[in-house]
Amino acid sequence: RELCRVGMNLCWRPPIVGCEGGVSHERSFVDEVKLRLSSVLGWRGREAIPLYWENAHRDIKQAVDRSAPEFFDDTFPVAPHHFVTLQELLDKTNQNEDLRLRIIRAARIEHSGLWAAYQEKAALVSRRRGVCKSVGRGGPSTLDHFAEIPGLESLTQDLDPSINEAYLWHGTSPQTALHIAKTGFNVGCPSAAGKRFGAG
Repeated sequence: RELCRVGMNLCWRPPIVGCEGGVSHERSFVDEVKLRLSSVLGWRGREAIPLYWENAHRDIKQAVDRSAPEFFDDTFPVAPHHFVTLQELLDKTNQNEDLRLRIIRAARIEHSGLWAAYQEKAALVSRRRGVCKSVGRGGPSTLDHFAEIPGLESLTQDLDPSINEAYLWHGTSPQTALHIAKTGFNVGCPSAAGKRFGAG
């Protein structure tokens, strides 16, 4: 998962508020009831769409194919008050004290096809993975800093430690970030772009 997922929704807010094309709308009452029931009754598995997404009420199994009515590919602006929290996290993880990076814009990407592909890869890693011993370097610093910032500590609960799942920063150009949001993040094609801001 990219750290941009953190910027998607840092704090709990009423789940009925959404924004599409700059116009607010409300999640339907039926969708809200389905979402709450599925969560309470344990119908939501690991592969389920995250609860804080506007599209959380949708069935991911029906939303993978672009031609399916349940498919979604939405971009939502991150609320300005969340920038403070994002900036604090970026400041804590930036090792270069001479260079202060500043967040100018952030967006939450909700893409059912990419979410399903990510879940498939996570399941594959889980099946193939053997016993992993620590080399003593610890995990990414982002995980430690999540616990230090009010409102972020619960985000690490969704991560699967058995496959070393973590939130990471990825420094790249705005054009590449938009491309990743549409086509996914390909770790098999490393480049210097990932180290543009920090260690990638």
